[in-house]
Amino acid sequence: DHMGRISLDTAVQFIKKLNPGLKTNKIELKFKELQRSKDKPDTEITKIEFIEVFHELCTRPEIYFLLVQFSSNKEFLDTKDLMMFLEAEQGMAHVTEKISLDIIHKYEPSKEGQERGWLSIDGFTNYLTSPECHIFDPEHK
Repeated sequence: DHMGRISLDTAVQFIKKLNPGLKTNKIELKFKELQRSKDKPDTEITKIEFIEVFHELCTRPEIYFLLVQFSSNKEFLDTKDLMMFLEAEQGMAHVTEKISLDIIHKYEPSKEGQERGWLSIDGFTNYLTSPECHIFDPEHK
C-alpha cells in the first residue's frame, strides 16, 4: 500500500515464491513471533519486518559462517576480504583487487555495496551459488 505495508498473506506468498522449499506455516509463525516480540499484533507487514523475516528464513548458515570468518566479523566482505577468500577457499591464484571489484559489481544487489566495494550476505550468496563459482568441472555437465 501507500504506507509501505503489505498483508501477512502477501508477505508469506512472496517469501514462498523466493524460497519454494519453505513451508507456509513456518513463514507465518516467523512473522507472528516477530510481531509478538514487538508487541504489535497486526495483519500488515512493514518492509523492515519483511526483510528481517526473509533474512532469518533464507540465509544459509554455512554461507553466513564463511562471510563472518573472512570479514573479521563485519556484515560484508570488502575487496581485500574477498581476495583472501578467493585465494584460500577457492584456490584461485593471482587474485587482484580488480577481480574482487568485478565480482562485487556483478553479484552485489545493493547500490551502496557496489559503490563502496562491499559484498553483503546476499551478494556473497549470489556469487557462491552462481555458475561462475560452481564447484564442479563444467566439462562434466
